[in-house]
Amino acid sequence: MTRVVERVLALMESFDEQRPSAPLHEIASRAGLPKTSAFRLLSALVDAGYVIQVENQNYCLSHKVMRLASIAQRTFSIRDVARPVMLETVEATGETVDLSVLSGINRVCVDVLESPQPLKSIISPGETVQLGAGATGKLLLAYNERQLLDQVIAQGKLMRDREALMADLAAIRRQGFAHSAGERVEGVEAIAVPLRDHLGAVRYCLTLTGPAFRFAGKHEHFVEVMRSAGNRISEQLGAPQARGVACGA
Repeated sequence: MTRVVERVLALMESFDEQRPSAPLHEIASRAGLPKTSAFRLLSALVDAGYVIQVENQNYCLSHKVMRLASIAQRTFSIRDVARPVMLETVEATGETVDLSVLSGINRVCVDVLESPQPLKSIISPGETVQLGAGATGKLLLAYNERQLLDQVIAQGKLMRDREALMADLAAIRRQGFAHSAGERVEGVEAIAVPLRDHLGAVRYCLTLTGPAFRFAGKHEHFVEVMRSAGNRISEQLGAPQARGVACGA
């Protein structure tokens, strides 16, 4: 039964914004299933009203799925989803973890769990910081429109030149996280990871912050912990998953 559920979910996740409808062979390929299995399961989804077959014989999700999505969006907030993972991250690292959201050309702290250690980085919910410096600000810039970078540059408050910043942003997109040391506050180090929503957009991010001397020798471990945390939260937000595996990647 578990295998059937995994296959059904793989079929439904084979649809995306670029290909909202597709023929049987393409859906089967995306889900990593034989055509016969895909056809049988799609037929069951059609009968249940979650998938429809249009005139050109392509399949697409029905509005019944939209109703469930609407219910899910009203059920919880980003803070509800992130907080349990944030708690585990603080336990695994001993450092402060905060959740931030993109707001115009700024980032705003939504939630924070402080390090249990006496010497720690302190940020408060509601605190607003302009993008362009620090791991959090650079990560949100890296994963959003070029127009946002132009707006930040137009403010004339960058702590580095445009070319150096653009190189940083490209590196962040390649490696999947942002790192900073002493960029905003001397002696403070930070690692930020993206949180993707159901469209793959990055409006939120998770950041680990603490004294640089406590990051020494632990950088790779902290990056691994943060990547795992970001992936888990993104998965709960419905972020698009990699193709080619029947039960998702």
